[in-house]
Amino acid sequence: DGVTNTTKGVYFERCIRASYIKNCHIYGFGYNVYGVNTWALQVVDNFIHDALVNNIYWSQSTACTIRRNRIDGALNEGIVLDGQNATELISVTIADNAIQGSTYNGIKIIDATTVSLQNNFFESNNQAASTYGDVLSIPGSRSVKTTVFLSLYNFFTVGSAAGTTHRAIDVRSAVSLISIGDFVRGSSYDYGIIGGTTVDKAYVRSEFNVGTATLNMNSATIVDNLNANSKYELGTQHTAGARVSVKNAGSAANLVNYENTSGTAGSVVVQLKAGDTGT
Repeated sequence: DGVTNTTKGVYFERCIRASYIKNCHIYGFGYNVYGVNTWALQVVDNFIHDALVNNIYWSQSTACTIRRNRIDGALNEGIVLDGQNATELISVTIADNAIQGSTYNGIKIIDATTVSLQNNFFESNNQAASTYGDVLSIPGSRSVKTTVFLSLYNFFTVGSAAGTTHRAIDVRSAVSLISIGDFVRGSSYDYGIIGGTTVDKAYVRSEFNVGTATLNMNSATIVDNLNANSKYELGTQHTAGARVSVKNAGSAANLVNYENTSGTAGSVVVQLKAGDTGT
């Protein structure tokens, strides 16, 4: 009816063995798709839009897939993956979707393990004038850290969102964060990626064209970023400002081995250029 936020368009529970929601047009419910405690269920090739709460709410799922859907307009989040009630989400894949027009986050992930985002299009999420993002990963009541948060070849753009603070990927609860081939476009983004203090390792090989800062990461994080602030860190502690930093707790070890018939054994060549006057 478009006015009752407790209604559910499709409700499923304990669905296993070749279950799927496919080729459906679902709109105007509190939760257009609402699922609990499923294994290997797929939501594919649907048009799901204008939810009064969430277009998709999915809790306690393992090896599930949300793929090739158009997901438009939600008064809260476009997709919520929620494992905090009893069992975290394990190996959930969100791929090839268009996710647009959410008032808050395009995707909100709570207490999940091994989440993979692949080749999704995000636009005009975070319509509220506050701090939300296209993708937000946070701890819930069980405080389960995402073992791996994987983002591959997604496109993020602010579009016509009215919010004052935007993030493409905001990961506040993860052990490892991997972003490869993502593209973030829009001067209204204050950060392309934010990694919380729980992120011990991050590998970033993506492109950012944002207004304020590309990355906001924990200082202990291992980062490899294609933009101007690229750095490579090996070991447990880096040197501030260094593009390449190596810490070895043991004895000396070869970092570079240079071998040439005309070279001198044990030599290392370092070239420094000072200003425009010489080297």
